[in-house]
Amino acid sequence: MKAGDNFITIIVGEASSYLAETHAFYKSCSRELEINPADELILAFVNERLIGAVRLCLEYDVFALRSMQVHSDFQRKGVGKILLERFDRLLRERKIEMIYCMPYRHLEKFYGQIGFQQISIDSAPQFLQSRVEQFYKNRISERHVILMRRIERYF
Repeated sequence: MKAGDNFITIIVGEASSYLAETHAFYKSCSRELEINPADELILAFVNERLIGAVRLCLEYDVFALRSMQVHSDFQRKGVGKILLERFDRLLRERKIEMIYCMPYRHLEKFYGQIGFQQISIDSAPQFLQSRVEQFYKNRISERHVILMRRIERYF
């Protein structure tokens, strides 16, 4: 795949196989987070350099897209779109019918490309409601997060 002037290699795999480099990548993007070794990762590389990642997580029997991140050197070059399209393909391959994400409001259209739609906070599972409330309490920002859900039926 190609984004901008760069050839992108996409790898899909269990987080347990990529923990150290994924932690280092998120840290380089100023994000400290816990990664469950059972999470499924979609990783984007240029010349063996990790430049983008997104996680498929299962929490409390609920699927969630989490931690979509593209390194600042590669933003606005199509890497996020490539990751999102591969994430969509993974959901279809696994026949995942319902999944949530919690993006910044300005990214609603981006995630909407693969069928996510904004939902009210009170219609989400309790642990996601709590996460949104905690986000609002801990961060002062004009960029608020929203809750989104995607529902697909596979017959």
